[in-house]
Amino acid sequence: MTQNTDVTTFLPVYDVVPDEWEEAQSMLSDALRLISETVNTKDSGYMIQQEILASSQFYKGTGEALRPIYRKVIDFGTLPDNTTKTLTHGISTNSDGTSIDSKFTLVNMYLSATKGTITADPNPISFSLQYYSLDLSADIVLYLTAVNVVVKTLSNYSLYTRSSIVLEYIKEV
Repeated sequence: MTQNTDVTTFLPVYDVVPDEWEEAQSMLSDALRLISETVNTKDSGYMIQQEILASSQFYKGTGEALRPIYRKVIDFGTLPDNTTKTLTHGISTNSDGTSIDSKFTLVNMYLSATKGTITADPNPISFSLQYYSLDLSADIVLYLTAVNVVVKTLSNYSLYTRSSIVLEYIKEV
């Protein structure tokens, strides 16, 4: 499938269709193509625990075709208490289907967490973190390996019993 890199997100209002069929057919064909391209490149909005096409597109070099972005949500459960927690992400780009390889490019990754019990204390009841640090001495670190998503904490985050990690990525170079 050839992808149009001259993308628009605006759908014009068509209020006049030519009377001649040949002209109308061409105009309607162009209008349907524009509608399809615009709708199919809108972010799907689905946040589910399986790999889906996010309907977003990512550039990869001047003049090259756009790459589809995939999205997957990992239910991470309770955050760790001054330790490291790992969960398998289940994303595969290699030939044996077990892990990611050099075809994988991370586009976006973030963690959202909410406390299981909401109280009137002044501490946050929830937070979202889009963060990676090579400094593993940070209070909370989120990162990805070829097989796992990893959260490392140096404090007690176990009150946050509902957490999810959203991964958006490309599966081809």
